[in-house]
Amino acid sequence: MKAKIKQSVKWLLIGRQAQFALALLFQLLIMRILSPEVFGVYALAEAALGFLAMFVSFDFADCVIQFQKVKDIEKNVLGITVLQAGAYAALTFPGVIVVNRIYGGEIARIYLLMIAAHLLSFFSLVFQLMLERELDFKKTEIVHLVARLASIGTILGLGLAGGGVYSLVAGLYVRIILEAALFFRCCRWSYGIGFDRVVFRTVVIYGSKRFLARACATLMKSLDKLILGLMVPVAFVGAYERGLVIVSSATGLVGKIDNRFAFSLINRIKDDTRRLASLINKGIFINLVLAAGFALFTLFYLPDLLILLLGEQWELTARLVPYLSLFLVGKVPAGFIWQVFYADRDPLQIVRGRLIEIALFILLSAGVHYLVTSGEYSTSVRFQALNLGFSSLMGIGYLTAILLRVKQLRPASLARPLLAAVLASLAGWILGSVVGLPSLINFILAGLIYCWLLWIFSRDDLLWFKRYWQSGSNELDAESRPSLPAV
Repeated sequence: MKAKIKQSVKWLLIGRQAQFALALLFQLLIMRILSPEVFGVYALAEAALGFLAMFVSFDFADCVIQFQKVKDIEKNVLGITVLQAGAYAALTFPGVIVVNRIYGGEIARIYLLMIAAHLLSFFSLVFQLMLERELDFKKTEIVHLVARLASIGTILGLGLAGGGVYSLVAGLYVRIILEAALFFRCCRWSYGIGFDRVVFRTVVIYGSKRFLARACATLMKSLDKLILGLMVPVAFVGAYERGLVIVSSATGLVGKIDNRFAFSLINRIKDDTRRLASLINKGIFINLVLAAGFALFTLFYLPDLLILLLGEQWELTARLVPYLSLFLVGKVPAGFIWQVFYADRDPLQIVRGRLIEIALFILLSAGVHYLVTSGEYSTSVRFQALNLGFSSLMGIGYLTAILLRVKQLRPASLARPLLAAVLASLAGWILGSVVGLPSLINFILAGLIYCWLLWIFSRDDLLWFKRYWQSGSNELDAESRPSLPAV
């Protein structure tokens, strides 16, 4: 087990970082070729597709991991996925009429072209999760890297040829088709599609419980851009969406603990309460450390770097990045926290947190729409970015508060990275305001202060990772106690 964990972590920290680094580099090249208007059209079409897909977002494929001991579970999950894809097509194809009426014909055409690609992604995910349930992240990272590079090459080639938004659609098809084919080849698939009634009933009941949680996630992912598309021109939607994509892509460079890796691991040791308590403690801690550290980068240096690389046409995107850093602090540990509830098969706790997040976002969006005049588009977009971050923190805060009720969790150690980041931010702001240092120097100094404070506040937690990595035993944490109340 420990050997598999180490191999998976190595590929997540090396292979995935390389993947995100290349993706971010080429993302910037693509942004130099394509305008914010192009990305705005694509973002609205994808958001509308995700909003309608919310009603069939059961994610049965995840049951491949959740019920991996059930005989032929992958065949039966694939059978349910066939039915799910049919329901998805029946819902989304008529949706083109709604999209056309609200957002216009060009967005409706892109929406229609993207449906088939998303249908194929349902099946690709089943094959991918067959590898991930065995903690074989080496193959998954190689497949993702190959598919991403092919997709980027397609977008760059068609973009230089004047393909516009259709170059993005072609890149999406190339990536999903390659991933589906390679995952199918790598997962040692035993051919056939199962329709066992007992397995169907088990998976559907569990999937139904997950439905609200997954639907809320899909809704929140689409809601911000759909609301913004009603308030500002499409170019501003593209600027907002690219800022969000840059922050999300760059987040991968910090090598955070992946949510599906956590899901696979938690399911294997969830009956060992001592190890589970340690995993939850250390997983949330390291994600908060990485999120807080990267937030400093987005605050002090990333905006100026983006303007330097992309030019003035992307200035709004660059200026949105600090606002989105608030969203980042919630986003990085969020995936890990969700998997704790999924592994315990209690997704309704996620629903409550998501509903708080969505309600707050809608309320703040209504306030933005009321207070900001129609001509002040930049101000409106900035407020929307701030709303997204604040509402996300509220939802994640609710879930974290529930987890902290578990006596084995250590709230003091989880709060220290955030405290160190806040103090480092204040020090960096004072240095920038009083001394007037260049943004890069200011970020380096703020980062050094953050690392120094983290070492002072959280030395024992940081040294735990070194001891565990060098240890040959399966011991996870000497401080963990043998009992863990139900999460």
